[in-house]
Amino acid sequence: MKHIDALNNKYSCSGCTACAQSCPKQCITMSSDYEGFKYPIVDETRCIQCGICIKVCPWRKEKYQRPINCFTEPIVYAAKCKDKNIRLNSTSGGIFTVLSDYILQLQGGICGAVYNTSTQKVEHTITFTTEGRNKMRGSKYVQSELSNTFQDIKTLLEQDKWLLFTGTPCQTAGLLSFLKKDYPKLVIVDILCHSVPSPLILHEILKKYAPTNISFRDKSLGWRKSYSFQIKENNKIIHNNTFLNLFFKGLINRPSCYNCIFTNTYRASDLTIGDYWNIKAIDSKFEDPLGVSCILINSPKGKYIFEQIQNKIENIRTDLKPALQACLQQHTTEPVQKRRKFWTDYQEKGFDYCNKNYGYYTPIENIKANILAPIARKTGISKLLRVIKK
Repeated sequence: MKHIDALNNKYSCSGCTACAQSCPKQCITMSSDYEGFKYPIVDETRCIQCGICIKVCPWRKEKYQRPINCFTEPIVYAAKCKDKNIRLNSTSGGIFTVLSDYILQLQGGICGAVYNTSTQKVEHTITFTTEGRNKMRGSKYVQSELSNTFQDIKTLLEQDKWLLFTGTPCQTAGLLSFLKKDYPKLVIVDILCHSVPSPLILHEILKKYAPTNISFRDKSLGWRKSYSFQIKENNKIIHNNTFLNLFFKGLINRPSCYNCIFTNTYRASDLTIGDYWNIKAIDSKFEDPLGVSCILINSPKGKYIFEQIQNKIENIRTDLKPALQACLQQHTTEPVQKRRKFWTDYQEKGFDYCNKNYGYYTPIENIKANILAPIARKTGISKLLRVIKK
């Protein structure tokens, strides 16, 4: 099938669903491959060869463009919510909660990722309540299910409702491509994304339990030591870092993440939020054990929304350079041979074998990940090596 074949290169398909949700004949479905990532599959008997799927794909570089009113360079702030309880229950400085509170006050909807205990999947949903929004707080290091979210968003926007969408840069680009025009009451917030790991591997871990919730960050030891995968089973908390270890090793990340076209500051969103890891070097007094957010203001609309939440946050303006981190400068490096071997072993020997042989850091891997890699990033060596490889 000509049109879908052009989309189905795994290194240039992020699974954003723009093609499937735009198809006038609804003949494109998103189907999981053996790694658990979804790709578009066409029903050739119903396809009319209209080519809309190609036109809306944000990965067609000659087609993808930022909204025309985006700033050439983002306005950068370090910020944190004044409410300590909100910071404690958020990934970094609680800015998503403050932004979404503002939209909820306007009787608007919030679209974000939540963990569904019934399906054991992370799914994008739309809510108009604080309770529903609270389920969206906190990082979820796995690719979320979008289903028909874009279509639902369009319906609400055409009813003149406010809507805040939060997701990965590729998801926000997919939404904009699907909508084809700007809506004054749509606020798009993307995250500083380091890539998305496999939902299949997450399921392999969770199926041994009956989780009531999951968490990927825990601030009991402070924001800077918060990476911890926890499975909540009723009143019991189970710590299992296999998933995060496989993620940080780059073994279970989506192929397109190794070729990401959104690892830069030219965002399609109104606002970008994430951790401001370098804040201590800029202003040690602003450092906070409960977290500090990095905010990139990318558009006039984003600037307006940011101005409306000033009474709820503390913030300082910074230059762009200290806010830059790996995911704003370069995509994740693929450990090609190790990744290929992991998935071969998974198919042939099962997850328990992979958990035992790949789910933990060896002493050498610890040195590479915690000492050599940070030095390479700070000195620019990693960027040079990437250029040489090309």
